[in-house]
Amino acid sequence: MAPQFCTATKRGADHQIRGESLRLDGMTVFDCDPTGKLVDSNLGLVGAQNLNWTFSGGYASALAYVSSNTPVQADSVLGRLRFFTQSVTMAVHDGWGSSRTLLNHLEQIVAKELVGDLEEFLRDFGIDEKLVVLTDADGSRSIYCKHERPIPFVHCMSSGTRTLVSLFYIYRVLSRGTLYLLDEFDAYCHFELAERLIKYFGTEAGRQTISTTHNTSLTRNDVMRPDCIFMFGRDGSLCPLSERTSRELRFGNNVERLLRNGEFD
Repeated sequence: MAPQFCTATKRGADHQIRGESLRLDGMTVFDCDPTGKLVDSNLGLVGAQNLNWTFSGGYASALAYVSSNTPVQADSVLGRLRFFTQSVTMAVHDGWGSSRTLLNHLEQIVAKELVGDLEEFLRDFGIDEKLVVLTDADGSRSIYCKHERPIPFVHCMSSGTRTLVSLFYIYRVLSRGTLYLLDEFDAYCHFELAERLIKYFGTEAGRQTISTTHNTSLTRNDVMRPDCIFMFGRDGSLCPLSERTSRELRFGNNVERLLRNGEFD
């Protein structure tokens, strides 16, 4: 049976870090205060019993400090934890839409001969456009929309299409992750496209997606379950909608209306 990890960063009302802890199968590996001083520890659980604990703010976290200063074998607890963190793919929307990033995505899609897959992917989201690869005057290969007079694909993409191309690149070209963190995935999407994307995330076998959004229409029961929608409270807390109300939420509830009326505040 695989070991069960539980890591936590404690924050105060001012959002400043108050401490960090790591537990393995219910046992404390370390628990430290804001200064990095150990409150409780059993570092031998992860093979770090000989570590000279001098953790300071130079590291992003105490866990990063332990991992970086302990010999790690691939099949060890820390090795498996490191492998998992390396399988996490993070994407911030500010970086998706830049022209340079988009061109790089398209070049990689052409290089890996995935243009046909991209065309099929876009068609699933209602964009029925025939794509072809043509050689430009400078000898480079680019994607074009196939018409009597071909149109460069990059010149006729809407903001929503650009988002879809970026997501295709993340899921199909990078294709290295099991956990995807997508920030504001639907920033430039029509609400119907956002719903389709949510359902697409849920059909990807072997992959889990955590995404952020300000789109309250996605809280509908026919789109997402209330226990899978997490909301930040004014005090900095984070918990699912199902735990932010004493009401028994049923499929027939209009969760979006409840949200707008302050039911989960």
